[in-house]
Amino acid sequence: MRQYLLDTGPVAALLNNRPGAVRRFTPWVRNRLAATSILVYGEVNEYFAGLPNYVRRHTALKHLLRSVTPFVPTYAVMVRYGDL
Repeated sequence: MRQYLLDTGPVAALLNNRPGAVRRFTPWVRNRLAATSILVYGEVNEYFAGLPNYVRRHTALKHLLRSVTPFVPTYAVMVRYGDL
């Protein structure tokens, strides 16, 4: 069961090996307790596109998604999001 939802900042920090993010989020990922949104995947990928070693970083992002379920927002969720 997924108990934690990772947003763009935490995913990018984890993949950039920031010590606090690694310490906090690695157990969630390892134990398959984390999820994210496919939108986060796109945002992190966009961020990585402007950095050196894009191919390595993108590969790490895809590898992370093997353990972190990427949810796809529905139309109803996006309408609700727009209302917020």
